[in-house]
Amino acid sequence: MAEESSEISSMTVIGIGVVLFIIIVGVWYLFLK
Repeated sequence: MAEESSEISSMTVIGIGVVLFIIIVGVWYLFLK
């Protein structure tokens, strides 16, 4: 069970990181535009 929740936590962290990255790039693009 610990391994499964570990994988879920890792996937969640990666997902949040990707979303934040996309938002930052989007805002940066709008400012450059």
